[in-house]
Amino acid sequence: MSLDIETAKYLAEKSNQMIERQISSYRDKRSVASTIMGLCTLFIPFYLSGLFDSLFWIQIVAIFPLILVVLAIFFLLKIYYMNSLEQGLALSKYDEAINKKHDEAILFEIAVNRDCYNANRPILDGATKNYEKGLSLTKWGIGLSIIVLSLNLYFRPSNNPEKIELVNPIIMTMGNNNNNSGNNQGNNNEPSIKTDPIVIPSTNPSDRERLSEGIDPKKGNDSTIKK
Repeated sequence: MSLDIETAKYLAEKSNQMIERQISSYRDKRSVASTIMGLCTLFIPFYLSGLFDSLFWIQIVAIFPLILVVLAIFFLLKIYYMNSLEQGLALSKYDEAINKKHDEAILFEIAVNRDCYNANRPILDGATKNYEKGLSLTKWGIGLSIIVLSLNLYFRPSNNPEKIELVNPIIMTMGNNNNNSGNNQGNNNEPSIKTDPIVIPSTNPSDRERLSEGIDPKKGNDSTIKK
């Protein structure tokens, strides 16, 4: 049976595309897994700080969401420790492939792509399972954490200090002034004794001390008269 070159080229191209999709899917899962792990590592300190001064039973319940988040990080980390994927014909085999005929080289490429796809499939399936487990545990862990934090806010004991009534000193002063004014008014109501008014007497110039500066009015008048 003769080989149809066009069909062989079509199968070789399609097999290359399938391998590229496997690699792209694997890289996307690794990228999303790294993002989720970063969010989880930031969420854990925030979650623990929200449990400050919580009740004992809330502290016990709070352990379970924390365990789920830690398990999620564990499964997502497993994606990075899986075997690497195969991506087609190795460069070291190009010297061997160049000496083959055209149809033989195409068949060899199709065979390599098929075996790469079959070798990548269990690795990609394992990465998908770990990714789904990590994503599911992250959702449950964060969801339960939010519930625990809400319960902690509701049942947290209040530490309100005792209320101390303070009297405003201004009000006290005003009250004392009012009392004093009332007493003064009461005293003013008493009958007053009429006395003669005090008159300030007039004085002579000789009774007043004059500064040494300026012109003495007496001497000024004498000089004016002499002129």
